Amino acid sequence: MNKRTLLIEQNEKDQSGKVVKTRQFQAELLAYIQADKLWKGGKAETDNIRPVWAMFAGSEQELRSFIANLQTGKRAEVPTTSYSSRSAPTRYEFLRSSGYRYLWQRVASEEGQNAALVTVYLPDLFRLDPGMIDPKLCQFVMLPPRWWVEAQKEKLNQDTELCNFLLSHARAVRLKSFGKVGFTDKDLLAQLPQAAYFAAYLDRRTKNPLPDGLDFYLQLYFYALREGIATRHAPLKNYERVDQNEKWGWARHQGLGYHETDINQAGLLPGVAVHVPQTRLDDFLSWQVKLYFSVQQKLSARAENAQLTQLTLPIIEKAS
Repeated sequence: MNKRTLLIEQNEKDQSGKVVKTRQFQAELLAYIQADKLWKGGKAETDNIRPVWAMFAGSEQELRSFIANLQTGKRAEVPTTSYSSRSAPTRYEFLRSSGYRYLWQRVASEEGQNAALVTVYLPDLFRLDPGMIDPKLCQFVMLPPRWWVEAQKEKLNQDTELCNFLLSHARAVRLKSFGKVGFTDKDLLAQLPQAAYFAAYLDRRTKNPLPDGLDFYLQLYFYALREGIATRHAPLKNYERVDQNEKWGWARHQGLGYHETDINQAGLLPGVAVHVPQTRLDDFLSWQVKLYFSVQQKLSARAENAQLTQLTLPIIEKAS
């Protein structure tokens, strides 16, 4: 497991302003996500890393002091070593004014201590239901929990008739040929939970009605990634080229600055970020709906029970 120990230093000064004592608070940074183009604080010129999502681990006592300081806007940094002392330290910053939410979870540690996990995130980007539709912009980050995806895959695999039906549509819209590597039937079926999850986020952020079917969700998900409506994790630096020979290289778009670090350690599968004007989204969805129904007319009669298998969305915080 990759861990990054972060420190926050608190200096105590005397009446003259001289530092007389320094206290340190630390935590392990397990995973984090950057999406600088999706929020105001990420667009500012700064050398600090400003995650939109992060997970910290440590003893409950250590974390309470660390998080209390983090919430005041104090920067946390990676301790320098003799090899890195000449370069500027890596600093992480969670702006106090940005409305981060902090979720605590107690866990059992191997040492028997009271350990905890703290997830820090920007709720406007991650909540399933934003409450109201932004008339100008559609944006969100979808992070599928691994436990939920595995449970839905098991449920789907038990319905052979449904899987065959879904694959017939996927072949008709040429999903298997996306990218240089392509996708097998098994690959496509494995993406169905994520596709349904993606459609649930998108449906709550557009006034356009979407066809209610797993076949459409899978089509929508793949085409959104190919057309740049959505993106998977991508290199941050422009000089770091995306490997187009990699299976998902075609779905990685660098324009959003969406970058995941070690999210597998947080029990998550690769996420997807969306940041698109509503006018462009309208055109895209219109095209997708027309494509869907044109293909359905050419396919054999739909099985009456083809949509009986329903995916249960994970419990995600909704807008209050």
